[in-house]
Amino acid sequence: MSEPGVVPRLFRHLVDDASVFPPGCLSLRDAVAAHRAHRAAWYADLVGPFVVGSAHLAELAELAELPELADSTSPLHVIVVAAGGPGAVGPAVRGVIGTPGLVLAGVEAAGEPREIVAAFHEHVPEDVAGAVEVPGGERLDADLDLIASTRHRAKFRTGGTTSDAFPTAARLAAFVDGCARRRLPFKLTAGLHHAKAYVDPDTGFAHHGFLDVLGMLPQEPEARSLFTAFGSCGIAEPLMDLIGLGLIVPPTHPVRPTNPKEQHA
Repeated sequence: MSEPGVVPRLFRHLVDDASVFPPGCLSLRDAVAAHRAHRAAWYADLVGPFVVGSAHLAELAELAELPELADSTSPLHVIVVAAGGPGAVGPAVRGVIGTPGLVLAGVEAAGEPREIVAAFHEHVPEDVAGAVEVPGGERLDADLDLIASTRHRAKFRTGGTTSDAFPTAARLAAFVDGCARRRLPFKLTAGLHHAKAYVDPDTGFAHHGFLDVLGMLPQEPEARSLFTAFGSCGIAEPLMDLIGLGLIVPPTHPVRPTNPKEQHA
């Protein structure tokens, strides 16, 4: 059993904070404030960097300097999603690097994988990992072979706001197995709100579970060297699931995440 108030190694930095993305859709200001609160909470080790779209970098830079949100001793670690394909990678990287209060923790992009990889090699610092989103399907092996030959990682979409954004269990398993066979680190994004698979009663969408993905891989620590993180529009749901399953034990007087919008993400 985990020590009370301590996030076990298997779950550390597992959940990237994507609360500004659907269906969470927090305002950028509220999302940054909530992220600061998560990073100061007893479960801070569960939480990864703050994920933001490149279109919002100018606003984020302004927010990072506000007295109520800024923290000179703890800059905001940012994963930027470069919307617009390979041509957006350079501006996205420059929008974070050198901006007071921000630290580039990762870059993500979708598009032709070979072009994305080339853009990453040109613009992303060597100590920062890029994540190349792949669609799966017939090109999966070729895409994973390409990414595995680089220092970057693969990214796979596991949900969204429409039913066709959710891959079948077979497609998800093919991606995870393909990465595992190549020892290729990967990230998942969207839809993994809970530890175990479930059907959302409001939408009817069949969601995958993040513990199910971990169960597909060799156990700790190798599982986390492969499954680096998943982006979630809320921190509360994964946290409360892990607590409910007894995999994380809260301190004697736990403080639950209180953002009311986040509970519906």
